[in-house]
Amino acid sequence: MTSELTALVNVVLRPLKRLGPSRFEAFRECQLREVFRASEAPRLLMPAGAAHLGSVIHRLMEAASAEALSEQAAADMFDHLRSEEETRMTVSSQSRAAVPLARSVADYEVRRLRAIRAASEPGTTRAAAAQRRSTTPPVGSEIWVASVDGTVGGFIDEASTRHGGIVLRDFKSGAAARRGSPQYRSALVQLQLYAALYAEAWGIWPEAIEIVPVGSEPHVEEVDPRDCAAVLASAKDVLRSCNEAVENLAPPEAMRVLARPTSESCRYCDYRPLCPQYMAARGDAGEWPPDAIGTITRRDLLRNGALLFGIDDAGVVAHVRGVTNSDMRHPALPLAVIGSRAGFFNVAGSREHRSFSESHTTTIVVADCSKPEFART
Repeated sequence: MTSELTALVNVVLRPLKRLGPSRFEAFRECQLREVFRASEAPRLLMPAGAAHLGSVIHRLMEAASAEALSEQAAADMFDHLRSEEETRMTVSSQSRAAVPLARSVADYEVRRLRAIRAASEPGTTRAAAAQRRSTTPPVGSEIWVASVDGTVGGFIDEASTRHGGIVLRDFKSGAAARRGSPQYRSALVQLQLYAALYAEAWGIWPEAIEIVPVGSEPHVEEVDPRDCAAVLASAKDVLRSCNEAVENLAPPEAMRVLARPTSESCRYCDYRPLCPQYMAARGDAGEWPPDAIGTITRRDLLRNGALLFGIDDAGVVAHVRGVTNSDMRHPALPLAVIGSRAGFFNVAGSREHRSFSESHTTTIVVADCSKPEFART
């Protein structure tokens, strides 16, 4: 099953040109996932809501680059663009399930606030941004910083001055905004990277970094230059070793070396159908993602018009009920016939009892499909 399903899309692995601080912890968690991103591999399981929200933000920033917007004007424009996007989403049965975006995108409020702040920043227009970049040290929203060698870089949410010193801020929601949580520690590492990059780019160490929960007071952390510099050195080292594997090893071996499959990290990975190491590891103990992968042994039309599939995974049969009988909802459905090797990803139900049903994010991937458009359903 592994080779057949993952061979569905021929991905050419490419080295990473640059590592962003916001992706550093994910990179350490699984380097292959970030290589897939850099290689523009199809994100077969990407939630529809995240992509549509990204489109809204992109259009907002395009408008802000042409015309100065107040914070209220930016907020109003965001709401208008979101409403337009959600109207377009209702045309497709798959994207319709992600309406409203505020419900389907986990960090919706953080991304909305970031976009509004960035769009209403006085230096957002092209002319003002060019003038702002000439100041030293730079302050404002969405400040670009990068290492001297260009291998690590990204946009800081906000840099401001306080008592003559620089403070870096990052806006977070959920667990990442709760001091002491693993997600908070990851956010702190991200800001330490930004602090080191700011110092490397401008020769000035920030005096503090702040993690700002939505609607709450910021968590202020002191900057230790030694710790921050060590994080940056680690990021460069890990990136270098990753790129060496991509450039010097055959793709199957590179994927084996770079993949770090775990039940927790794979659960949120959009590239699971492409990863041989996930396919091999998912039978181990642990709370692995709710996926039914194997040979289709049964396809029945139920009285309510939905489909029931039987999936044989190494001699153990799982059932997936309530699958929408629509090519618009599942473009791969015509190829999901008895004898096909297929994966039903993000189903709902119990792996222990091998009984599943369709969820609003369920995606079907069929190994013997020949057309790229069938890769994502």
